[in-house]
Amino acid sequence: MSFGYGKHFSPHIFNRVLPKHIRMVHGNIGDRKTVGCDECDAQLSSKGSLRLHKVTQHGFDDGRGDVHTCEVCNYKTLQAHRMRKHRLTHQERRFECGAEGCFFSAGSANGLTAHMKMHGPQAAN
Repeated sequence: MSFGYGKHFSPHIFNRVLPKHIRMVHGNIGDRKTVGCDECDAQLSSKGSLRLHKVTQHGFDDGRGDVHTCEVCNYKTLQAHRMRKHRLTHQERRFECGAEGCFFSAGSANGLTAHMKMHGPQAAN
């Protein structure tokens, strides 16, 4: 499937990822209730999403001790596994996409495999 800027996306993106994106980012569609950020105009779909937003966008730390901060670039997350994956972005060894016109590189083979799904089945060749 093609969507804007000439990019091609697999059905996986439209059937699973896009609805989740709409729900998490745009939240207030139809009769869904949202939670507003008191630091900016963001509207989030849940209290958990609001907390994550405040940590990652506003540097919020409520003292629970579960905010993980990257020593290299100050990236913040509430999930240790996301920090482990993020740290791979600072490695010298990179896995290049190789698809025509795509300059993506990943810190792990799994990251590249996940990225390749965006290009659809033709990229596996």
